[in-house]
Amino acid sequence: MKNVKARYLFLAATGIAMVACREPATGKEHPPSHHAASITPAKAHNVALYQFAGTPPAMAALIQKGIMTKLKVAVQLMQGQPLPAMSFYKPRNRYIADSLLVYLRGQRPAACEKIIGLTTRDISTRKGEIENWGVLGLGSCPGTACVISSFRGGKGKVSESIFNRRMITLALHELGHTYGLPHCPDPVCLMIDAKGKMNLDEGESYCAKCKNKLLAQGVVTK
Repeated sequence: MKNVKARYLFLAATGIAMVACREPATGKEHPPSHHAASITPAKAHNVALYQFAGTPPAMAALIQKGIMTKLKVAVQLMQGQPLPAMSFYKPRNRYIADSLLVYLRGQRPAACEKIIGLTTRDISTRKGEIENWGVLGLGSCPGTACVISSFRGGKGKVSESIFNRRMITLALHELGHTYGLPHCPDPVCLMIDAKGKMNLDEGESYCAKCKNKLLAQGVVTK
């Protein structure tokens, strides 16, 4: 058990709640201006959707379409590998989301400014004094990588339409973090903080304040 805990602490160091955001593990991801170089209006915004092994193709296609409906980005589907063994937290049968972000940064195609990982397995992160807290998603804020899981989305417990909507909302939420959006106090904004509750059914779109931040980066249209 000591070895497991030591490995977990190491993984967490390399890098609420049902939906989380996390600062990148290194200072290389975001200078104070949020971007190392300014984004021009003509810049193409490409996102890689990395499907960890075992992810249903239909779910990935649904999320791909949902992202492109709300954001001015092109989403490239990627067939991925199994979840990395080094990220596995055996005591809770979960994968450490912080470690998955590190892994995903290494998988991001050069042509894509962001990468979002998709899995059906349970994922977790540290929350305050709680060493291993189950989450739906985690994203660098701002940064290049985020990861989402369908494990806590209510598959089989709610209608298919509600589950699908939750997954799209989750993807837009975590991608919002990568574009520098923090949690939002607006109860109907996609960036609302879950605060330990399942509230993926509340947000319909980004609020005006959050949308304006995305608009400045050219990833939404008026």
